Amino acid sequence: MALPENIRLIRKIIGLTQAQLAERIGVARTTVTQWENGTSNPPIKTIQRLAQTLGVPVTIVVGDNDANDLKRALDKIRAPCARLRRRIHPGIANKPDMLDECIELPSEVALAHPNAYFLEVKGDCMNRVYPEGCLILIDPESEPRSGSIAVVSIDGSECLVRRLYQTAHTLVLSPESWNSEHCDVIIERGDSRNVSIHGIVVWFQSRTQMS
Repeated sequence: MALPENIRLIRKIIGLTQAQLAERIGVARTTVTQWENGTSNPPIKTIQRLAQTLGVPVTIVVGDNDANDLKRALDKIRAPCARLRRRIHPGIANKPDMLDECIELPSEVALAHPNAYFLEVKGDCMNRVYPEGCLILIDPESEPRSGSIAVVSIDGSECLVRRLYQTAHTLVLSPESWNSEHCDVIIERGDSRNVSIHGIVVWFQSRTQMS
């Protein structure tokens, strides 16, 4: 296949729209359309950036292969993944277990959150949204907003996971649990406790779905 067909097929296989691909590499959507229609060709430097964005070698993008050859080549490419750093109890600020495992995730998620990492949930403090044993993807660079679910610590303690609600004078760290014993942590302005936000939950999936 020629370059236009390669770009189109690789993009579809990894699940990106033309607009999403254009945004990742910093061009207009119409430019991607022209590449895929064969009415224009990307320059060499753009092809290199395109290959990096698609997560494939340049030779795959420019190679003269038929569709089956291209799919077989893509099957051999390692899926994007994020490091599973530890197991964490969503509502108890205790020391989490440190792990060393890499978990696959969708290409679009990996591209949107390149520095994210997984935590494995223990306990029932957030079980209305994250059942025990599921994996939550944490982006340390995402901006926290009122309503975000975040990994936080208080006074340098180990991490816990809570939904944040912010007003001008109050920060509420709220559990989302079917267990009514779990309560909000309320931090008023002027409170001596120091709250650190380490990242925002941007995606999650169960162990069963990932296996």
